[in-house]
Amino acid sequence: MSFFDDLKRRNVPKASLAYLVIAWVLIQVFSLLLPMINAPEWVLKTLTLIFAIGFPVWVAFSWTYEITPEGIKKTKEVSEDNSITGITNKRLNVLILIALVIAITVGLMSRPISNDDSELASDTTILDKSIAVLPFDDMSSGGDTQWFCDGMTEDILTKLSQIKELKVISRTSTERYKKTDKSIPEIAKELGVAYILEGSVRKHENKVIITAQLIDANDRHMWADNFNDNFEEVFEIQNKVSRKVVDQLHIILNPEDEKALRNYPTTNMKAYELLLKARSFADKRTKEDYLMALELYQKAIDLDVNFAEAYAEMALCYLFNFFLDNSNADKNYEKAISLINKSLSIEPNLAKGYTANGIINWYDNKKRDAKINFEKAIELNPNDAIAYQNMAIYYMYDDFNKSLFYINKAIKLDPFSAMVTGVKINILTESIKIEEAEALYNSKSHLFSDNIKEAKKNRILQAKAISIGLENKDRTETIRFYEKAIEKEPENAALYRLLGIAYDCILNDNESFIKYTKKAFELDSTNVLYATTYNTALVEGSKFKESMEFFNTDNYKNITNEIDVKQGKVYHYYHQGDYISAKEILKDTTMIFADYYRALLMARTGELKELRLLLNKEDALDNLRKAYVFAILKNRDSMYYYVNKVEGNDRIDFNSRSEFDPYRKEERFKEYLRQNYLPITHWNE
Repeated sequence: MSFFDDLKRRNVPKASLAYLVIAWVLIQVFSLLLPMINAPEWVLKTLTLIFAIGFPVWVAFSWTYEITPEGIKKTKEVSEDNSITGITNKRLNVLILIALVIAITVGLMSRPISNDDSELASDTTILDKSIAVLPFDDMSSGGDTQWFCDGMTEDILTKLSQIKELKVISRTSTERYKKTDKSIPEIAKELGVAYILEGSVRKHENKVIITAQLIDANDRHMWADNFNDNFEEVFEIQNKVSRKVVDQLHIILNPEDEKALRNYPTTNMKAYELLLKARSFADKRTKEDYLMALELYQKAIDLDVNFAEAYAEMALCYLFNFFLDNSNADKNYEKAISLINKSLSIEPNLAKGYTANGIINWYDNKKRDAKINFEKAIELNPNDAIAYQNMAIYYMYDDFNKSLFYINKAIKLDPFSAMVTGVKINILTESIKIEEAEALYNSKSHLFSDNIKEAKKNRILQAKAISIGLENKDRTETIRFYEKAIEKEPENAALYRLLGIAYDCILNDNESFIKYTKKAFELDSTNVLYATTYNTALVEGSKFKESMEFFNTDNYKNITNEIDVKQGKVYHYYHQGDYISAKEILKDTTMIFADYYRALLMARTGELKELRLLLNKEDALDNLRKAYVFAILKNRDSMYYYVNKVEGNDRIDFNSRSEFDPYRKEERFKEYLRQNYLPITHWNE
């Protein structure tokens, strides 16, 4: 008997086929059931691996053993007369047939169907639960209710985004498809989603008609419906649309998801209408529109004092307006804090409130508190791209891999956001991943305004300059790089500013610092960064008269805000030795720079008890600033301890500071210069 005949006699081919079919059926069943109980992805992968490992074991078993009326025996011990392989063969045929029927049934169940149940809806499996909500069209006769359409779009998106099993693209990225000519498959591919929700809104007086339809990435309609009701029922319509999407995508809601869908932001529909109008102004992001938005938010709150979402959005409006308002920065900041606290006291599970709180914490330099708030926002809304973006910023200087993980999550949720893309470029340049940063810039530069585009290009140039200094183990090569870059772009103001800073940090050359930052400001006198850097150079070069005259120019007053002015004057008085005037400015401010300068002033004036309390305050000062404090206190060991803990390019910033002047000629200081590829100059002799 040949080997192949022996295989057939032992039923090895049939047994192998039966194993493969049954294993495949079980994997399909598990792929349906495991997501319903929120099982981790590794469970299905592990089961698949076990089935794969089991196959050769089963083949060997089929060859070696045979089923007999007396039980399982080794094949070589069973005579052909007593063998029942023929009966076993028939049983295997039946088993394979049953398994195939089950396999076909499971395959059909795993494919979503259209609303008339007549055709398969998509080539995408239900495991890919991702959706984009396109801007709803305004079909009102007057065409003047776009604010309402945008509000409907955002609120449905917000409801869906709180479902943990669903990936939802941010409105920042879907907004570009308003009135688009692109097809659904094109949009789905660009956004990286399996489904698109689109619709239209018609509002007239107190009546509202909403049409919504769910379409898969292959342009097959899965569901569509019309809702014709009173305006008072708009939240119920949003709920129905969201639930229909959930049903079509076979998502099993957990209790938190159910609660999120049932939660209505207010019972006062006039207040809700005012919030939608306020949001439409806030989205325009100009000072005038922010002011109009604030007025409308306040009217909404007056109608419903428990409108948590209105408090949170108003807080964010104050936060952004705080950067635009030159005269009331401190007051706007304090109002934002008060509004956020009010919002979270009313609704402790409002993700938007935690995101706003995290932004406040970050600005206060309370980075760990910011991290806790962003994590809470993500827990409540796993599709909050802004929270992921800020988590990426949190890790930017300490853990590149974590930072990259969070920013990639943000980009998947908001692929066409200029802000998110810009942060990723910053992360890549901070870690000197220059080729990756350039590739991203080249592919996404169309998202940026001209100013941001120029800023990102210059940031990549800065990363190249730093890289050259490190590669050559000579930081002066960074200076040479900037000088050559300026020869090619003599009107690039940013390069002059960077060159001035390089001279300051690498050579402690205050004259060149003043010269090049002044040139940058002359090239662009509307740029607040160039103005404040030039003023810093004047102060560090002990040009106090020129510094104060610069403060008082109309140009400086027009382009800077209250915080810039306060920080600049504190810096001026501190370096001039006028500690009383510096303390007076710090007395009433809660801004990020306050604790840092208070610590320096306490060290200068011998307020050691108060200083100790401040140094023990979490996140009050970073490692470099602690080194400044201990340099003033002449505590060398602590000074070097904190300097050595500084990461990245900040390690060279200490060389420009006057606090370190008493130590420059010491061998320990010179050794630190060598370790960081900084030259030994006349300051060290």
